[in-house]
Amino acid sequence: MKKVLIALMFLASTLLFAQDGRTKVQFFNQTSTTLRFMLNGNPVCTGDVIPQGYCTEPVNPGTYTASATNGQQTTGGQTFDIAYGETYNYTVSERESQVHNNNPALRTVADLDYHQGFTVDAPMTLTTTGPETRTTHEGRPYTQTIYSGSLPNGDSYSVAVAEYSFQVTNEDLDRAIEGFRAAFNGTVTKTFDLQVSGQPAKGAIIETQQNGRTLRFAFMVTYRGNKAFMFAFGTWLDTQGTNMEDVKTFFSSVRLN
Repeated sequence: MKKVLIALMFLASTLLFAQDGRTKVQFFNQTSTTLRFMLNGNPVCTGDVIPQGYCTEPVNPGTYTASATNGQQTTGGQTFDIAYGETYNYTVSERESQVHNNNPALRTVADLDYHQGFTVDAPMTLTTTGPETRTTHEGRPYTQTIYSGSLPNGDSYSVAVAEYSFQVTNEDLDRAIEGFRAAFNGTVTKTFDLQVSGQPAKGAIIETQQNGRTLRFAFMVTYRGNKAFMFAFGTWLDTQGTNMEDVKTFFSSVRLN
């Protein structure tokens, strides 16, 4: 379906366009306690922000809800629109961050951390059967954990975390894309450079033919230390009801921790 391809290409161009650091949100902690800031319920920056501290998070142009949490409860949040090249400041003061069990403005924070070094916002909870031991093409063992989920219309989301006995490098990003392409005997139609939590990343649009149907993937890979993180969304061209806002959220929400 043409509109699916156009939407996937829009996703790719949006991610590329927004990763030059010119569009960002600045978070200010003007309280006496340590806070973790969030956008759309997802943790941002590299960690907690100390009292009277601040942090900055590059974002894609769009609509966001900023909030802050003490780990168990969070402020009500503030929704805003941000255009390319703009900076939005979100400040939490002592009055706003007071935590009381009977305060209706506070809600419990959902745990989106899969405890493998990343967080992501998918339209369903991604499940896994646990880590598996595998071997690279060079015969070196590694551990891979795959998280996946699918929607009634066949659209699928997946995350693979591979942990090696050696450090991952920038050159491995292209190798990951080639491995994904080869696994589905597909064709890479576009690649683009990205950043995720300050780390190098690379994205690709990949197309393959399966039983007379065309399947397209949006794929992104990044790394930190000896771990590689791979994120993929797949849809059939003849599928109805694909929610591209969910797809964009899936990729733009990825954080390494």
